[in-house]
Amino acid sequence: MTKESRWRKILWLEHVFWVLGTWALLGIALAIIAVGSGLANPLLRRVLIHRMETLTGARVEIRTVSVGWFSLSATVNGMVVHGKEAASTEPLLSVEQARVGLRIDSFWGRRVGLNELVLQSPRLHLRVEKDGSNNLPTLKRTSAARKTPQEMLLELHVQRAEIKDGWLLYNDTKKLLAVEGGDLAFELTRRGQPEHALYIGTLKWESVELARRRDVPVPANLSAKFSLGPGGFALEQGVLDLGRSHVDLQAQAKDLNAGNWTYRYRG
Repeated sequence: MTKESRWRKILWLEHVFWVLGTWALLGIALAIIAVGSGLANPLLRRVLIHRMETLTGARVEIRTVSVGWFSLSATVNGMVVHGKEAASTEPLLSVEQARVGLRIDSFWGRRVGLNELVLQSPRLHLRVEKDGSNNLPTLKRTSAARKTPQEMLLELHVQRAEIKDGWLLYNDTKKLLAVEGGDLAFELTRRGQPEHALYIGTLKWESVELARRRDVPVPANLSAKFSLGPGGFALEQGVLDLGRSHVDLQAQAKDLNAGNWTYRYRG
């Protein structure tokens, strides 16, 4: 190879690298513009729906999704999660708007947590029949999951959580929900087969305040461990710390439709 041909080859390689670099920078710029302008939001909406349907086994609807990449925040509007409810009844869960503030717990470990969670007009509809059947969706289980007697359904940790203008409908009983608080941790696991499953949950919520401050004049700390299954509902341990007061509660209802509760407390 002569000196002239070697020089031409070097110039050709430089030209190729320059073209590839230009196209790469252009692609990155277009991606940033698409994400920043909201053009990527429909794609994120489809990804979120697919992810939620895979995790819950439910049919999920979402009207819009918007993400603030620099502020690490996201807003989901018009979210509906369908269980096994009849077509003429309320869905399992609907939320008019959910605002989520994210935080990076570990950049290298790729762990992202929730700094804030605000739910506007959440509607939760739970129904449990006398035979133990309910309106909860049936998870699509893999062969590995079928061999596991226990599954983690939800693990949530939020530094600040707020519920605005919500309600909980259990069978035919409706309760209004409007509350806010600090550090919130919630876990829900399922044991056994989906048809006759036992759901076990733990809740810890600090600095809780009701929307009407006269109901609870000072922030309260809550913690609870409960189970729900064919045998009814059981609050194995519920702890309420309100100022200098401390209440420890245990409760059980074998037939939730009848509303017959047995409980004991000390405080």
